[in-house]
Amino acid sequence: MNAYQNPFTISDNIGNNEFSHSLRTRKKIEISKLEETSLFLFEESKHIAFCEFDKEKNKDCCMNGIYPFVYDTKYNAYLFDNHNHAFYFIYHHYLHGAKWDTLIHVDQHKDSRIPKLSFLEFQSYCKSFFQNNRIEMIVPVDAHRVLFEKIIFEVAGAMLKKPYHISSSSKTLYFPEFELEIPSSPIEQDDFIAWIYTNFVLNVGNFIPPLLKTNIFKSYYCVDSSYTLEQIASVDLSDMVLDLDLDFFSKDMDYIPFKKKKNIVKELIQKSKLITIATSPYFIELNDCKKVLHELFQD
Repeated sequence: MNAYQNPFTISDNIGNNEFSHSLRTRKKIEISKLEETSLFLFEESKHIAFCEFDKEKNKDCCMNGIYPFVYDTKYNAYLFDNHNHAFYFIYHHYLHGAKWDTLIHVDQHKDSRIPKLSFLEFQSYCKSFFQNNRIEMIVPVDAHRVLFEKIIFEVAGAMLKKPYHISSSSKTLYFPEFELEIPSSPIEQDDFIAWIYTNFVLNVGNFIPPLLKTNIFKSYYCVDSSYTLEQIASVDLSDMVLDLDLDFFSKDMDYIPFKKKKNIVKELIQKSKLITIATSPYFIELNDCKKVLHELFQD
């Protein structure tokens, strides 16, 4: 499936756009397209990727993302702004045959909140929906129904604006208010569902629990402190994915010496089979991200 082929917007209060949505004057966020290029060939996006309402200042606090998202084949590494995108890229490689033992998550935060819909629930709803073409037949009349309808409507709108051709082999579902193109093959449908779930259900703080519940990984280790950074020496790193949030190098984490963090993360990079990297615009300045990337990958 050709996911992230075009930028798209989210207007409703779902995904990363849910934060303080009712209080904000700016109601939309934009997700960038993905390009196969170098990890260093990106700039600040011209569009908002993350927005909160600052109650103390009584105004929106909005951050631009990066453009484009990057896949660098040299390192088998993805670079993006909001951290939940890691879910899709890891799941995409898994669907296409990649296997690993361990997920190493290096981050200022644990990102361990529980999303409103589990991935298994969402998969089940989507597959039934694709088959039956009617939401009311497959989702109970409750908060899940409201959320699922909102998600599907938002997905359809996002795809039609570009337009967004998700597969060379696809079919179109027609509804009174919109239409939705879906892939025909089962594996591409699974990929499409993961893309929807990543962007329209998950947010920066809750993507780890559903990722672990996929049972892709046999073990998981989170590095979010000086202690856990030191203890990683005891972790088996022979077959691993590195999920790195560059906010681990933010000013809030300066209590850990930069050189110590850099050396250990560089070692993790060298041992990783797949790398996902978030620039997290709400938590670290973009110029700092660029400096850290050069230290980690070019030094």
